[in-house]
Amino acid sequence: AVVSTQSTGVTDLTEDHEGDYWCDVGGVTSSETDLEVVVIKSQPQNVTVTVGDNAAFTFTTSKFKWQDYIPEWQSYNETTGEWDTAVESSTISMADYTAGRWKSYINIYDVSASTPSLWRARTTFPQHTESGFMYGQLVSDVAEIHLYGTGTLTLDTGDDFEGSTLNLTLSAHLHNSPSVRIYLGYYRADTSYWADDITTTYNSEQEKFTMTVLTEMKSWF
Repeated sequence: AVVSTQSTGVTDLTEDHEGDYWCDVGGVTSSETDLEVVVIKSQPQNVTVTVGDNAAFTFTTSKFKWQDYIPEWQSYNETTGEWDTAVESSTISMADYTAGRWKSYINIYDVSASTPSLWRARTTFPQHTESGFMYGQLVSDVAEIHLYGTGTLTLDTGDDFEGSTLNLTLSAHLHNSPSVRIYLGYYRADTSYWADDITTTYNSEQEKFTMTVLTEMKSWF
């Protein structure tokens, strides 16, 4: 007897690869096998909340029939540089259900400045020969918790000499684009003097305000 073995592989799987596959060798056709690809349908989105409010994220994948493999939520630990798995507590609740798709939710209660800001969802599928499940992971995009009214202020001068370039950048998450006042010590500066040097932008989708002052340093007194 002559035995012929044929094999093929597919990389970067998408839903377009789903379907029945079979092999035909010299008119001899193998039995069919079905390929099902689990894909991410919706990613968790950034949220902006005030201190004391709740934040929530949602992660959705295509439905799969191996119900034991549920997504886990993780937060980024800035101290260790690792992703910590979230657990149910007085400040965290999680839920999962299937209704045509697999959806996973996480609620973070009483958000504060110490609450981790970066979150993601991850589903790990172990190798399961009997069911035909191949090992793999689905990892969501990273979503971020922003706090209203908090931001960063950076000042870059290079040196302290008059005539050098002053680069002042303010970034904050706010409900609306605000009016801005700049103070030099206890004195309020006349921002109209810097009118040509100030650039402001407001991203309404991210509710993020950014102001940049790029001007020549001068002696004020």
